[in-house]
Amino acid sequence: MENKIRVLVVDDSLFVRTILSDMLSLDPEIEIIGTAKDGDEAVSKVKKLRPDVVTMDLIMPKADGIQALNGIRDLDESIRVLMLSASDRASADHIIKSLELGAFDFILKPSSTSSTDILRMKWDIITKIKAAYHSTGKGTVEESPHVISTFLGGRKRGRRAKGVPDHLVAIGSSTGGPVALRYILSSLPQEVNVPIVIAQHMPKGFTESFAERLNSKCDIEVTEAKEGEMLERGHAYIAPGNKHMEVAASRSGLEVNLKEGERMRGGRPSADILLSSVADAVCENSIGIILTGMGNDGAKGMKKIKDSGGQTIAQNQESSLIWGMPHAAIRLGVVDQVLPLADIPRALISLRGVVS
Repeated sequence: MENKIRVLVVDDSLFVRTILSDMLSLDPEIEIIGTAKDGDEAVSKVKKLRPDVVTMDLIMPKADGIQALNGIRDLDESIRVLMLSASDRASADHIIKSLELGAFDFILKPSSTSSTDILRMKWDIITKIKAAYHSTGKGTVEESPHVISTFLGGRKRGRRAKGVPDHLVAIGSSTGGPVALRYILSSLPQEVNVPIVIAQHMPKGFTESFAERLNSKCDIEVTEAKEGEMLERGHAYIAPGNKHMEVAASRSGLEVNLKEGERMRGGRPSADILLSSVADAVCENSIGIILTGMGNDGAKGMKKIKDSGGQTIAQNQESSLIWGMPHAAIRLGVVDQVLPLADIPRALISLRGVVS
């Protein structure tokens, strides 16, 4: 096959470098062009070999994965970097930071040597290498702090409307989503009058770290959602990794329901499940937003919001790291506005009921 995907494997363990190289070499579309044992060697080999994709261990002696990522981005931002990580909390914090710095995505190292875990990792890493190679969008946006805030003041001290929310925003995202969500949420003013519920494809443990990171950068509150909590205005809720999240209308207001259930289109949390529940809960007062990500999760949920009389927005191709999810919704004909990421916050607050 011509034009194979040229991959550099970086890990401080010779065993892991060998296993990964052998695993990836079995795919006819992938060519391993080299390996590196630490971040310094990785940057040197990237400069010499110019790979298409780099698989990068997070924790290494000398220069670690984040330092190497910065070095590679300085050399050539078109080279996609996939971070490899354990599933502990410290690694989660570092992975969230690496995504903000421009890593394409990340892969969890298997928690055991069982054939099921190894095969799951093989499928995950090969799928993401191919997605990284074929991605065309930048997936980045210029920093623009609080571009649509309407007044200056202390963080999280703005005027908040009282009472049970009657409008609700639901967002679905995957690859590239952490950067897109950070931009949207950090651009929203303190006067946001609606709850925002979010299904970002991310493993258990990582969503808590992600929510805390967002909360430190936003004027609205951002937390990982909890079972049974009532949604509040001016508050964003991130679905926990490995849980589906639904919103149900009750006498007391809008309530979070979490469940495991089967993976939907490879994902848990599922954007389809979340968006569909929002359509059921608030009907024509629902707003659906679908952001960058692989696959077609969220398209059916966007259709349900549209059919319920709600409003829908999709990220455009140019600003999406991967345009799979937005494109799927657009193909169904259920998107009212297709916008670059930089325009989505302003479009959102212009909709009825979003700002008090």
